[in-house]
Amino acid sequence: MRDAKSKRKLVKIVSTVLVFIAGILLVLILGLFTPWLWQLENATYDFVFRVRPRLSPPADIAIVSLDESSIKELGPMPWNRRVHAELLKKLKAGGAKMVVFDVLFDLPSEKYPEGDVEFTQAIALFGKKVILGKDLSTTSDPQFALEQPIEPLPAFTEAGAATGFVSTLPDADTKIRRSSWLVKEQTTLATQAYSELTGQKITLRNNQVYVGDHPVPTEWVTQYPGFMIHYVGPSHTIPTRSIYQVLDGTIPPGFVKDKIVFVGADLAAENKTGGPGVDRFPTPVDEDTLMPGVEIHANALNTILSGAFIRTAGPGVIWLLLLIFGILTSIYCGALKPVAAGVATFVTILVAGVAVYLIFANYNYWLPSVSPTFLIVFVYSGNTMVQYRLAYRERAQIQSAFKHYVSAEVLGELMKNPENLGLGGREVEATVLFTDIAGFSKISEKITPTELTQMLNQYFELLASVIMKEGGMVNKFIGDAVMAIWGVPLENPSHAIQACRAALQMHSAMLVMDPVKCRIGLNTGKMIAGNMGSKERFEYTVIGDAVNLASRLEGVNKPYHTDIMISEMTEEKVRGHFLLREVDSIRVVGKLKPVRIYQLLDTIANEGAPEHDRWKQMIDSFMPSLEAYRETSWERATQLFETHVKIFPEDPVGKIYLDRCRAFTAAPPVADWDGVYQMETK
Repeated sequence: MRDAKSKRKLVKIVSTVLVFIAGILLVLILGLFTPWLWQLENATYDFVFRVRPRLSPPADIAIVSLDESSIKELGPMPWNRRVHAELLKKLKAGGAKMVVFDVLFDLPSEKYPEGDVEFTQAIALFGKKVILGKDLSTTSDPQFALEQPIEPLPAFTEAGAATGFVSTLPDADTKIRRSSWLVKEQTTLATQAYSELTGQKITLRNNQVYVGDHPVPTEWVTQYPGFMIHYVGPSHTIPTRSIYQVLDGTIPPGFVKDKIVFVGADLAAENKTGGPGVDRFPTPVDEDTLMPGVEIHANALNTILSGAFIRTAGPGVIWLLLLIFGILTSIYCGALKPVAAGVATFVTILVAGVAVYLIFANYNYWLPSVSPTFLIVFVYSGNTMVQYRLAYRERAQIQSAFKHYVSAEVLGELMKNPENLGLGGREVEATVLFTDIAGFSKISEKITPTELTQMLNQYFELLASVIMKEGGMVNKFIGDAVMAIWGVPLENPSHAIQACRAALQMHSAMLVMDPVKCRIGLNTGKMIAGNMGSKERFEYTVIGDAVNLASRLEGVNKPYHTDIMISEMTEEKVRGHFLLREVDSIRVVGKLKPVRIYQLLDTIANEGAPEHDRWKQMIDSFMPSLEAYRETSWERATQLFETHVKIFPEDPVGKIYLDRCRAFTAAPPVADWDGVYQMETK
């Protein structure tokens, strides 16, 4: 007994060590060969950056933007550079300390040459505190790559303007988190502005950037040395005014006095008139919008001026954290039961997350959190799985034997209730969906078997993904048809709503396969759910009249030229959640009892959308016409449907009723006509 206990303890220790080593190796592999960890790390950094307390906008920086309002007031681009000359004069008169143009002035103006002269004079008049943007032009082919700087016109620099690269330093996910110190060992707009303000030269020595003789935080993310931008807030946090406001003197008094003024584009869409294009970029502080490039440069300068550099932990710190948290979690798993170890692990992750936030918010130091968290979860999960492995070996064998024959939902039920492996079933209320491809035979005649297989696989993949996302079970594929169920094998009170939501999504998903279209039918009701078949081979499915009706409703779409048809039983369950149009009262083939059918059009959540409103208007026009039809007022119904068809020519159901009304006007139905339409085909 003691030997067996010691052996189990030894196995537990060995497995814990092996799981820990495997976790370390996995983190190393994921970090070196996949983008997952750094993508999650960046996303975590962005989230913390957005929720941390914001900095106050800089008091010594302002932005003058070339925006849509300026173009509206001053005319389409390109402007006469007299505009920029006047802008410089206005800024000088307003007391601006420095003007930084995030604009390229690399080509002479053929249309307004006098404007270049005036801009040159304005630069000279302003003094040596004007910085113009420059960029790199890259020419490459398989043989060589050539980078050449795009410089401002010599006349502008000879007049006293300095230059700086406008290049940004995007991460692999295109977000701008960093700014370059130097590009090709030359300054950027922000670093040149700082150099001009302080008189200190920025240089690169032995892969370290120096401002004067002082080293500064440097990160080598690409070929250029950079630093993390300490954004003061989302877009337009730094005080901003339009160029035309400066020119017409409507900016607040003192707006530019003693400030470094950045001038650049802030256009929401590409300018098609020859001027600058879109100059907005994703940043960590803007969740749904883009920040103008000129404001990114302004934030970069403010980071340098304030000295509030964000430092990130190096590899040594990262591996130390991995070792600490990995060992700590291994101790939890070895000393505690799985549930208690899980609670301790969760608390550790929570405390570590709070610590990361507080350290970043108070000390501008970013500690990685994703890699340690991944290792913690991996070590805990790995050890828990090892501990349960022997106890559930028999269960795992059953699962391995049946996973290729039944769905994951059914398998879960079987694992919890093995006695359900026998034949039989139980009565449930559920919603069944049938769908098939409209005109499948004609489509299959026009393409090869290989193309047909590829099309069906794409079709099934699209529909199955929607069904499972909405909590349904793909029960079977029958040729080009799909059968799905909601409400079994697990009870679900929202089965009808989820099924209708899935139907709308399936219809939308099929747009990518145009001209392939699907027809969908849904019904809700009582049915038998369980294992059907023989003792040697069976499948989990549902049977009953409610299932058959769902199949019939899919076919009803064809004569009515609709896409999604639901029964009155389903309509009762989903009323108020979707936009529905009552279509008819029908008697399907093989059934005596009539059923009202409804066309599923849209979700109520889309109310206000143009297409949604059009459908509502169509319903409001259709229902009085249908009422007149059921009252056998053939002349009035005909007039109403004629008006309806003129207003809504896209509605095939209205045209069908118009034909019926004309036919009944000529040959009225029997006196005891009940308004039910008898379907002739399945």
